[in-house]
Formats: sequence, structure tokens, C-alpha cells
Amino acid sequence: MNSTFTFYKRHTNKKNVHIYYVRFRDPDTGERLAGLSTGCTSKGAAQNWAMEYLASGRLVRKSNMKFGDFAKDWFIWGKCSYIEMKHAKGHGFTHTHADHCKANLERHILPEFRLTPINKITVDQLEQFLIKLISPTNAGGKSLSPQTANNIFQVLRTMLGEAHRKGLIDMNPATHVSPLAANNRDHGVFTHQEVLSLFSDTAFTQVWGSNINQFVINLIAASTGLRQGEVQALRVGNFKGTYLVVDRTWDRKYGLKSPKYDSTRCVPIPSMTEAWIERLIEMTPDHTKDDLLFCSTIPDKPIEHKQINKYFKRAVERIGVSSTEIAERFLSFHSWRHTFNTLMRDKISDSKLRRLTGHKSEEMTENYTHFQIEDFQDVLSVQNTLFLAS
Repeated sequence: MNSTFTFYKRHTNKKNVHIYYVRFRDPDTGERLAGLSTGCTSKGAAQNWAMEYLASGRLVRKSNMKFGDFAKDWFIWGKCSYIEMKHAKGHGFTHTHADHCKANLERHILPEFRLTPINKITVDQLEQFLIKLISPTNAGGKSLSPQTANNIFQVLRTMLGEAHRKGLIDMNPATHVSPLAANNRDHGVFTHQEVLSLFSDTAFTQVWGSNINQFVINLIAASTGLRQGEVQALRVGNFKGTYLVVDRTWDRKYGLKSPKYDSTRCVPIPSMTEAWIERLIEMTPDHTKDDLLFCSTIPDKPIEHKQINKYFKRAVERIGVSSTEIAERFLSFHSWRHTFNTLMRDKISDSKLRRLTGHKSEEMTENYTHFQIEDFQDVLSVQNTLFLAS
């Protein structure tokens, strides 16, 4: 028997058919590595596969590699093999998300595990680390929220999962650690009367100070549920009269990119929104279809989120909602998305609602649900009620 590797069999779903798996030994330590499928149904073929695998130099040895060494190049754009693998398989992993993961790795994870061998990280250590994240720190006595701690831990879980996949550790200990209970605050929603006050016939001048850009930005968000970045990224050519084509979002650091979850979609708009967009476009007669609908004073850059948020808060206060109430109700620009979702829920099918908002569906059948813009007539009737007094 070859002392370098051993075989074992696993049955497939097909009756009496089995696949040979191989477990190599680490040349340095003699320890057995995690099993790998050879894809072969005969031992002779499996042996040939194992010999070729060894000769290729792809064997990842299990050793006392420090976590800090394993973490080298992780989440660095253009260098991280994990991100490259995700992209090669068609999965999304944005530059911004990589930056967030890298920041969590450097700020929280590496200080705790840099010198720890990855095959020595235990469930107990991980449990203590997770609890430590929400405990008051020495600097200012502040602690992280449970959701933030869970996000940080997810980065570590992903990294250890990849170490397991590559045979560096026998199992991913992070899978045995349950997340913290996160009491996330839901963004507040607007009442129907508040919506009417914000977009009444007199609101443009009295509430929004005749700032057509800010008025239309919020009108689009209220009537479609688009994310702020998706509204910022709209170009003149995305306006098709009765609907908008959402094919970009604006990233504050990296500019235009594909929308979240690559959710390119057509979203119908009510007649009021259509009329105001037309009015806005007519104010710039020399525009092209590639020009941003809400361009700032800087070429090829939309109006900044800080400006949008400032005008949003000012407008809400002008209809009688105090600054204190805005904070207590957790009202923000993102509340338009929650308000739209609440308005549409139970009035149209969930599949249509997910298609409109670009929410990620967990159900595989959604991949086969396709809509034409003509299929959204029921949506238009609901959208129009948003701006009609009862």
C-alpha cells in the first residue's frame, strides 16, 4: 500500500455506483489531510489520478502555518485567489465588499489570531473572540453591535472554510459557532399623509425649495423603491417614458458598477414621476443619453449622497416631522425602499416585488421567472395610489 495516500469509497445517488476518495499524507508532519474526490469509479484509475495530482505540485500541506501567513493577500483586489475563484464561478464579489472584509481582517481578526497556527484554532477560541467583539474595549469603553460582530466573524468563517476546502485543516471550527442575536432596527416607513405632503402640488416650492434635482431624486425613490446608489447612477438613456432601466449603481469609492446582486431590471413608474423626469430632462436640452440624470458640478459624478441626505432630512422636517422624531422612527432615504416594499406587499406577487426591488431570492424557481414591462400594469395602479388622497 502506498504510504503517501490511502483510499476510501463513497456511494453516489446511483445504485451500486461509488467514487474513490483519496487522503494524502503531509510530507512534513505525516498527518493525513482532508479527503479529495478522484471522480474515479475504479481503484486503478483513482491511483493514477492520485499520482498525477502529486506530480502536479497541487498538494497543499497541513502544517503549523500561522493564521497571519495564511491571511497574506486575502481580500486584496487583484491578488486574492478566493475572490478570483468566486468570479470565475460567476459569483459576485465587489471591490467595495473586499475593502470591508480587508478592514475587518486587519482591524479585528489579525490582532487576535495572527500568530495562531490555523490548525490549532478551536471552537472555544472562536466563541471567546465573538463575545469579545461586543464587550467594552479599553479604548473609550465602546463595544461593537451584535450585527457588526457577526459581519466580522463571517469574514473569519469564510477564511477558515477555504482553509478546510484546501485541506489545511480537518474541519472549519467556525461552523460550530452560532451567530449573536442581532436586534437590528428596521428603517421607518412614511405614512400615506406624509407622502402626500412631501409630493403635493405645493411641495416642490414649499418643501423642496424648488430644487428639482432633490425633488425628483426622492420622487423616484418613493415610487420605485430604488436604492440611493441606483438613483444616483441613472442616466438620461435609462428613462424610457413609462419605465426606468436600472443597470448601474453608484459606488462612493469606485463609481459606476453593476447593481447589487447584478439585479439589472426594468421598473415601471407612475405618470407623476414620468412627468417630472421629462421636466428635468427638458431643462438640459443639450444632454446625451449617457449623461447622468442627476449630475453634480463635477463631470461624470452624480449629486453626492451627503447632499441628498441633507435635503431629505430638511424636507421631512418641513412637513412637521421633528429631528427627534426622525431619529426615533429611524427615517432615512432608505426608508423610501421600505415604504415602497410595504405599499406593494400583499398587492402584487412576491416574485414581481423581488424583481422590482432587486432583492436576492433564495428560491431557485425565481431564476426562471421572467417579466416584460407590460406585465407590471397592476404595479402601476398601486404606485399611483401613493400620490392620491384617500
